[in-house]
Amino acid sequence: MTPRQQAIANGDKTYHGKPCKRGHTEKYVSNRKCVECMRIRDAGRTEYNRQYHAEHPDRIKEHKRNHKKANPGKYAAYANKRRAAKLQRTPKWVIKEDTDLIDQIYIRASEITKETGIPHHVDHVFPLQGEDICGLHDFPNLQIVTARKNLEKGNRLN
Repeated sequence: MTPRQQAIANGDKTYHGKPCKRGHTEKYVSNRKCVECMRIRDAGRTEYNRQYHAEHPDRIKEHKRNHKKANPGKYAAYANKRRAAKLQRTPKWVIKEDTDLIDQIYIRASEITKETGIPHHVDHVFPLQGEDICGLHDFPNLQIVTARKNLEKGNRLN
């Protein structure tokens, strides 16, 4: 039985096999590609994407605008799913004062974005749609973070 076949039998995602041209031995079971070489390639792509986004913000905005026009149903479905999740996770005990505080945190995030020029988001500390844990849409669960940090975090709890 080859190392790859053994890894498949064990349910592993990687195995150690014949070295690649750079000498790495750890490979993915699914496609037989070198784990380390893929990491290096992806890191380069990420840096390239960051540079491209920084140098061409107008192109990125235009592309997003066109994509949204071409796929209105997809965007509507996403927005409705998000709205429903938020409503489902807004506790019944939230009173008017609490909703005012929630509104204020969104307003403050907008103000910080305008003041600094760095996009800021209101993040749920415990995500609304997390896999392992779901939080509430309530003032104690909200925080203001940079857009980049929020998008990197996704639906995970740090």
